[in-house]
Amino acid sequence: MKQKVIVFIIMLLPLALAAQTPKKVVINIVDREYKVPEMAKNLLKSSFTKAFAEASEFEVIDRQADMSRIMNDSDFQRTGEAGDSQAKKLGEMPKADLMLTVEVNVLGESNLLISAKMMDLETAMAVAMVSPQIVGNSTKDLQDAGKQISDKILEQIKN
Repeated sequence: MKQKVIVFIIMLLPLALAAQTPKKVVINIVDREYKVPEMAKNLLKSSFTKAFAEASEFEVIDRQADMSRIMNDSDFQRTGEAGDSQAKKLGEMPKADLMLTVEVNVLGESNLLISAKMMDLETAMAVAMVSPQIVGNSTKDLQDAGKQISDKILEQIKN
């Protein structure tokens, strides 16, 4: 009987460890028309990054920072092209589990239209979505929108 209990515990251990491991998420801000001010995109990315970094079940991966670090490598700058070391570094970049895509469009002179979708990168399935919302383009409006949309996405994922 003792052996069966030990085997059962050993079988459940990977599940318990997997439940404690935070999911890695990449946040992608998309401006298909190239009309959204950089400041607005940066504010939104910061707001979403903060919300997901504060949620214990997620770890935010900043692909842009990883790419910048690799591109600034002295070998890359000297040769003008990626060598074996850069290719290896690209392969070592952390693998994301989820991608949050936030689409932002200009709507009139002082509003933005924002929608968001969380995708499971292994299955390519949408796991959460937020309908498009119209928000102002002030700093407070963008930060509030990022927080509200993040909260809705997090709520859908938890349910």
